[in-house]
Amino acid sequence: MTTAPIVCTWTDDGAFKPLPRFAKAADAAFVVGAQYHVEAQEPRSMKSHNFYFAQLNEYWLNLPEAIAVDFPTVETLRYRALIMSGFANSRQFIASSKAEAVRLAAFMRGSACYSIIAVKECVVTELTPQSQSLKAMGKDEFNRSKQAVLDYCAALVGAKANGIAA
Repeated sequence: MTTAPIVCTWTDDGAFKPLPRFAKAADAAFVVGAQYHVEAQEPRSMKSHNFYFAQLNEYWLNLPEAIAVDFPTVETLRYRALIMSGFANSRQFIASSKAEAVRLAAFMRGSACYSIIAVKECVVTELTPQSQSLKAMGKDEFNRSKQAVLDYCAALVGAKANGIAA
């Protein structure tokens, strides 16, 4: 099975027909007569996508000095905003003691490109940001996460999400 999407058109005779440039990929991926699960995927607006990353960069450049050191790159700002906005994957580990939990947390630091690790008694919680890739998030979920991230970042710099000062 292929991992890249194959763009098709729904025809009047009730069939999906791949666009000409996807015909070879469809021939390689599918067997005539076999059944496949199909999921509609709305394309994202590149204008909206580009605005999102430009706005993120603007917020990053305008972070107050007191917190700017916590975000060495615009990506670290985006990752933190995703986690703090609820777009996070969570894992919990139960250690045999609080001291063991502290050691485990220290070991876990640096295991992901970005994570927030918290220790409460003997429980270690790791939060990592959800991916906003096209494959991981559909259009609607991406738009919700995009708005939540921009709202979080706007609050950090003391602005409204549309870029107008509060």
